[in-house]
Amino acid sequence: MKLVQTIFREESSLHVGGLTLHMFGRAITVALAAGAATWLLALAIDKLSLSAVFCNGQSANTYMCVNSVLVSGYIAIVLVAIMMVPVLAVIGIKRPLVVVVAATAVLWDFGILTNGPWLASLLFNTIIFGVVYAAIVWINRLRSNPLAIGLVIGFAVVARVVLSA
Repeated sequence: MKLVQTIFREESSLHVGGLTLHMFGRAITVALAAGAATWLLALAIDKLSLSAVFCNGQSANTYMCVNSVLVSGYIAIVLVAIMMVPVLAVIGIKRPLVVVVAATAVLWDFGILTNGPWLASLLFNTIIFGVVYAAIVWINRLRSNPLAIGLVIGFAVVARVVLSA
């Protein structure tokens, strides 16, 4: 417990801004909800809109029919990312646009994991969103804008390479 109090202390230093345990917990909770919302939205867009329009009858568009899960995942992650910016700002996270853009870049292909067992893909999507957003929010707490943005970009590049391998 003393370690948690040391890490999430209220007073800020010269280089690191204050990130309370409450703010960090709320950011993780919102990120987990965003992961679940992305999965549900991608599934709904795929099943109710794209597959229904492009994959029926003789007018079936082969490209859209084969890639409907991919396209619906991209649409879902962009819509959820747009909704995450004001939510993170209300929570009190510094530079919410930087956090959301970096997380969207890292998670670009992970909003589409709707194939396979639904519970496993929902849990995986939710957890991966929570972990990525938690890491980016943690890095983003630095006071220096250029340093924080540079480290967030560096993390996004490394995480994108690791997750795509």
